Amino acid sequence: MLDFQYKIFINYKLIWTKFFIFIWLYKMANRSDLSGKWPRASQKRSHSMHATKKWSKPNIIRKWVDIDGMKLRIKMTAKEYKKLRKDGAI
Repeated sequence: MLDFQYKIFINYKLIWTKFFIFIWLYKMANRSDLSGKWPRASQKRSHSMHATKKWSKPNIIRKWVDIDGMKLRIKMTAKEYKKLRKDGAI
């Protein structure tokens, strides 16, 4: 009986580690290189205050930028891009 419970516990841990690796990769793919913003988990609330999970993703864009004579493709949010363009950095 104890052996069976131990196997269930190992499978449970394996499932959770796979889930967290997936979440980490999902966040890293949508991460800004400048500010480090990434998707945040939040809750959507209905009129009856029933909570459902949702992801709030930053508006990520990819732009080519000249840094010390090298062209690099950088992921940044649209808000950061607007600010850099307004300041004359890009």
